[in-house]
Amino acid sequence: MNELAQMLQQGNSSVWWFIPSAIALGALHGLEPGHSKTMMAAFIIAVRGTVGQAVLLGLAATLSHTAIVWAVAMGGLYFGGQWDAAVDPKRVRRFMAAVRAPVRQQDFLSGGLRDPHAFTETLARVAALVGAERVGTPVPTDTHRPDAAALGPPPGLLEEAPTTTPAAIGLPLRRFRPPLPARLTFAPDSGCPTHVCTERFSGPVAEARGPWCTSGDWWEPARAWARVEWDVALAGGGLYRILGEREGWFVEGEYD
Repeated sequence: MNELAQMLQQGNSSVWWFIPSAIALGALHGLEPGHSKTMMAAFIIAVRGTVGQAVLLGLAATLSHTAIVWAVAMGGLYFGGQWDAAVDPKRVRRFMAAVRAPVRQQDFLSGGLRDPHAFTETLARVAALVGAERVGTPVPTDTHRPDAAALGPPPGLLEEAPTTTPAAIGLPLRRFRPPLPARLTFAPDSGCPTHVCTERFSGPVAEARGPWCTSGDWWEPARAWARVEWDVALAGGGLYRILGEREGWFVEGEYD
């Protein structure tokens, strides 16, 4: 610390690179595996949290992290002044044995949990910020409605991801969440869509396939659904799925 102060007094310009370097290293440190900050940010994105909720979550994490660091530092200064500077190898070995790292280091995409209790505590904090009804694990619902899912309680332990992927059937569909509202023009004779317009793209339809009509849950008026699907290729490029529901027309996704 004294050397840093001397370098600042001497006007060494290279010293000022320490501050942005420390900020960059701190940001990279937060992206490493096992950090609840990355997981909380992922939950904010998954539940479509508002900007205010994201800012509140960031401030809470920053203040709590900083308070813990200061508490540890002040405790070390208070109690450390009474310790002998000499290092006892036996004491160091006992301390290292108590805090020994796990045998297998978890990689970034691993599904296992090293500390289920910390995971549960983090979920409780996120639920307190965004609402318990917006936190959970997606589970399929008992319906034939495409892409229908609900949030269920998360399991105590996450299972490892399967090593084999199922065989793809047809072109993969990259869904827009939420679907893009669209305005469609239809041919008066055939009823096929001839033009699609959204806030992201628009253009005439070069080719269309459909319609495919599905419905379900008609015995429960609150859950009843009906949808009409078209697959359209625009003249300017792009293959999309068009969805028609009671609320209007939407672009549900784009085929890769």
